[in-house]
Amino acid sequence: MNVKDLIVLEWSIAQRCFHRHTVGQMVSHNLRTCLREDKADWLPIGIFDSYAECDDFREKVAKELGYKGMDERFEEVSNG
Repeated sequence: MNVKDLIVLEWSIAQRCFHRHTVGQMVSHNLRTCLREDKADWLPIGIFDSYAECDDFREKVAKELGYKGMDERFEEVSNG
């Protein structure tokens, strides 16, 4: 598997929200954010081979944070 295809789970401190995307998407997004000099606080908290592994980890972290449901504080990053 190419490193760009690995799945990243990120957490925003300010938004108290997760999102997941590929390493390639994360790097592309972070570069655009950098070039626009935007502020961002998304922290990568895990890298996985599959969305299933990512979701399992996200569920554990969400429970530690006190969220009842896995999707309560989650946003999916589109491919666009």
